[in-house]
Amino acid sequence: MHTTGEPSSSSDIPGGIPVTDSQNNFAKNTLSNLVFMVFNTATTMIMVPFLIARLGVANYGMISLANSFVGYVEVFTAAIFTTVFRFASIHIAKNEYKQAQGYFNTQLVFVAWFAAILIPVAALISFLSPHFINIPPGQDRNTQLLFFAVYLGFCVMLVSSPFRLGTYVKQRFDVGNGIEILNQVCRYSVWILLFTFSTAAMWKVGVGYILGSFVFLLGNYLAFRKYVPAIKVRLGGFEKKKFVDMTHTGVWMTVAQFGGVLYIGIDLLIVNLILGPEAGGFYSPILQLSMAIRGMGSMMAGLLLPMTLSSFALQDWDKLVRNMCVAIKFISLGMAIPVGIACGLGKPFLVLWLGPKFGDVSPLIWVMLVHQIFNAGVEPLFGVNLAANKVAVPGIATVVGGVLKVVLSIVLAIYTPLGLYGVALGTLISFVIKNLIFIPYYGGIVLKTSPKPFYGAFLPSALMFVVSSGMALVASRYIRIDSVLSLLTIGLVLGIMCALASYMVLCNKGDKELIRQALAKRGGNSA
Repeated sequence: MHTTGEPSSSSDIPGGIPVTDSQNNFAKNTLSNLVFMVFNTATTMIMVPFLIARLGVANYGMISLANSFVGYVEVFTAAIFTTVFRFASIHIAKNEYKQAQGYFNTQLVFVAWFAAILIPVAALISFLSPHFINIPPGQDRNTQLLFFAVYLGFCVMLVSSPFRLGTYVKQRFDVGNGIEILNQVCRYSVWILLFTFSTAAMWKVGVGYILGSFVFLLGNYLAFRKYVPAIKVRLGGFEKKKFVDMTHTGVWMTVAQFGGVLYIGIDLLIVNLILGPEAGGFYSPILQLSMAIRGMGSMMAGLLLPMTLSSFALQDWDKLVRNMCVAIKFISLGMAIPVGIACGLGKPFLVLWLGPKFGDVSPLIWVMLVHQIFNAGVEPLFGVNLAANKVAVPGIATVVGGVLKVVLSIVLAIYTPLGLYGVALGTLISFVIKNLIFIPYYGGIVLKTSPKPFYGAFLPSALMFVVSSGMALVASRYIRIDSVLSLLTIGLVLGIMCALASYMVLCNKGDKELIRQALAKRGGNSA
């Protein structure tokens, strides 16, 4: 989508953040989020079987494991990345470009030095990788090169991060999504070309990551120059005080990031060390599917979050609690339908997507997808915690829950015959404790109200999951599903039926009125 960068109104702050940018770009951003989600889902459906067919299940698992190792490094950069945009955009809105430039250059210099230090460390980790992880036979050198290439691509992405300030302050998330799509298109094109005209090898996947990251850097730099030309790059512009401000503000976000790695990012390492590289190859695609569905939930939460937080700003606590309950109900219901259908149709889906061998691990879909219903549903409560500056306790809870998850997954994988299912079950149990039990309870404490309405808001989605998954399971048993078309047709029909049932049975009069008002408002805005 073409962007102009022109002022939205005469009341805009010159060179700063137009006061109407967020409103004017809402439709573009919403549409681009939807397009990006569809793109991610479609390319995952295409490229995962492409890589597995050419590299094998075990080698594909090593690619996902290499990306997990990058996630461990991201913990150390979370604090400064999550706060610099906030500081810089506030100063840009006030026309305080010198202050904003200070925060920008402080982050840029930090990530440049961090990347420079990381490269030799990454080289050492990559060289030693055959000594601390299980590698497919004969793939030592390929694995070393793959790990190093993925780390190099990550370093380029690190340097790109400060330049994302341009799309952030102008609320041009559609442009940001477009740049990320170009990154992935470049990456996938390199894979296809290299695998078509030469022998398939893991290290060539790493080449795609490196070249795609440079496209990402170039795109974000050009957007930065277009949207915030008043901010100049100064490699000598590091300011210690601003660095301390950013890291101090983001410390609990770093804690939460570490907990998040324990919850999701360490699964493939546990599987590799305990069950071997081939088991990781079977686990990885389903984990990717789970994260793609989580992205859909985050998108829905992002659309409803402004409604909930507006009541917080007005200190209207009764309305805020009602809005929270509505948001939790709508998001979790919206997730229960696709998750239920995906679980019920899990076996034919995996067979058609990845081949007959994956049909044997289809029960993993149930264990790895079901928690995304309440993980997404609880996101509005995280927004309230952030608005109320009550992030310490949830951050600690995330770390404690993550440690519990690691212990459970290891114990279940080693001391029971569950294997892969034990690792996934450890994740499910820990998510239930944190997101389904603790976070609603803590939300009640923050808002000084009973948590019972929050718990009750999840009940319709639980019922809909049972209905949708049951219908899909019956369909998979009694209807022949032997093509992508038949799978999509059945999934679409079941989705429409469940959506109508949710509206007719599970939505009360207030819910239906809210939906009608939202549709009428959207129609009026479109006109």
